[in-house]
Amino acid sequence: MTQTNPGPNQLDWLTHHVDPWYALLEQYLASRWSQKRLWLGVGIPAEGRQLEPVFSDPERNCLWLGPPKSHKSHGGLAPQAMAWNGPAVILSVKKDLAEATALVRARFGDQIQHLDPTGGSLIDGAVEVRFSPIAEAGTWGGAQKVAAGLAGSGTRDAGGSANQKFWESLGAAYMAVPLYAANLDGRDMRFVLSVINGVAAALDSLEAILTNAPEDHATDAQAALDKWNSLSNMGGSIKDSIVVTSTQALNIYDRPETLARSLDPNFNAYDFISTGRGELNILATASDAEAALGDMGVTKNSGVPLTGVYPTLYVTASTGDAEDAQAIMRTIIRQFWDACRRLADEDRIDGITDRRPLLLVCDELTNLAPDPAYPSMVSQSVDQGLVISAAIQDLGQVESRFGRDGDTFLTLHNEVMVLPGIKNEKTLTTISNILGKKWIKLTTHGSSGGAIDASQGPGWSVSESWHEVPVVPINQVRDGLPGHPNAVLRLPPTGFEYLNPSPLWGARPWPQMIVSTMEYFLWRTPHDISPAFMLPIPELDRINPTTGEYFLVETQPNGRQLLDRYMQACSAFIDIVEAAEEQGEEPRGRWVLKAGVHYDVEDDPEDDPEKESA
Repeated sequence: MTQTNPGPNQLDWLTHHVDPWYALLEQYLASRWSQKRLWLGVGIPAEGRQLEPVFSDPERNCLWLGPPKSHKSHGGLAPQAMAWNGPAVILSVKKDLAEATALVRARFGDQIQHLDPTGGSLIDGAVEVRFSPIAEAGTWGGAQKVAAGLAGSGTRDAGGSANQKFWESLGAAYMAVPLYAANLDGRDMRFVLSVINGVAAALDSLEAILTNAPEDHATDAQAALDKWNSLSNMGGSIKDSIVVTSTQALNIYDRPETLARSLDPNFNAYDFISTGRGELNILATASDAEAALGDMGVTKNSGVPLTGVYPTLYVTASTGDAEDAQAIMRTIIRQFWDACRRLADEDRIDGITDRRPLLLVCDELTNLAPDPAYPSMVSQSVDQGLVISAAIQDLGQVESRFGRDGDTFLTLHNEVMVLPGIKNEKTLTTISNILGKKWIKLTTHGSSGGAIDASQGPGWSVSESWHEVPVVPINQVRDGLPGHPNAVLRLPPTGFEYLNPSPLWGARPWPQMIVSTMEYFLWRTPHDISPAFMLPIPELDRINPTTGEYFLVETQPNGRQLLDRYMQACSAFIDIVEAAEEQGEEPRGRWVLKAGVHYDVEDDPEDDPEKESA
């Protein structure tokens, strides 16, 4: 019997909670182990079973495959970011993931940060991040790691020739020297570029810095100087090739806007992931009394902790120069991996077991941050405090960018989510083959068309044969599950299943979570002038061009009421920001909310002197 798919908008558990953000944490993410799971979608249940969200097992990495416009971002990566109760770093070419998720991510209690090394505009309300690779080059070993990330910038295929890899290795060694010297002497990327370009004054300064290094850096400085002299004394054509490789890797820093965002860096990957674990999150409390209990270490009755203040960093290349930005993207990813490994080792020594991993989200991985080290990182990261969710279009991109077979790449990820619409033949064949084959029995009836003898009718034959066929044929991988064309094919470590997708703008619990989060900010913090009011408001007022009706009304129970609440909250956000600006307030960057201060949005503080003084 064919089951009717009730869709993801009939989650029964959600109807009993006023605040879906709390509901998600209380019902599914209360325990320490559960907090390390990724949202995957909503199950397609058998008849009589309740619809439930589906999460990965704890500490599992995820890969999304799907063509452009298949909702990999808004239906896959964005829900995972919004449901992750821990620090998060989200990389994407455009700002769409930031615009869709920043408001809800802000409720996890700490800064919303944004870096765009290509010079693109930042989202309103975010703290501007200035990033320089020099910051992590404080030792000779650290400088070599940073330079290795920059040298293989991804502008050439990772599966390139041994000759290319040879020059990338030498280019990394060459760049490491000025990076280390710049860190020692407080210089910036302008100095590094001048050294690479052979400016005489910069070369003299480089030698002086390394020769006169402080005593505690003397060994490293001598090693760097020896490497520099060795490479500089190579023959003309070899030296020229090394310089070209280094120049190509640092090409993006020739842009004034990129260089400007590397000056006076204000970012450190280790600090980002290591802080906030035991701090009270005022935005996880429903009252001042609950906030006071949280200060004493008390959790909610459901087990949801009130402590844990977790930042979010968005990294974009929104000017469309993702190719040139790959060097920076790769360097950032590697620095977070190093920071996670360092912190995991420290936690093991200190006996800390409740730290929540960093979630690294990478949209369009093969275009934005291809890295030969990525497979090693994915295979090791879950034991080192790093959970990864990435999206690609098909396995053809993997082979050109990572230089390995697609099926091997799939094996690296514990969870693989396949969206319909892929047209790359090898991707379709690989996935179908992974799911195996089954035997089916075919019965054939036939007629000879004549008579066996005069006393009998026409001759009939019945034959049975067994045939081996794919469990999931190629056309089903491409077109989706019959009867459920939008369903996502999930490939966990064993077996497979289909899930309902859950795009932010049209599937529960996300529209409800966005609206209730806006209402929460209005209720809890309007007079703190929180920068959350400046963050982008996710677009829930899309109109179906076919019907002329709002998608929210068409897809959500009580959709008209939810739309009205959304519109009212949008107007209130705009009013608060405009009023603050008229009074000379500057909410941008004010991310420390005041514990113990409670305002009801309908109350006027001028009518209550006690509130006004608070």
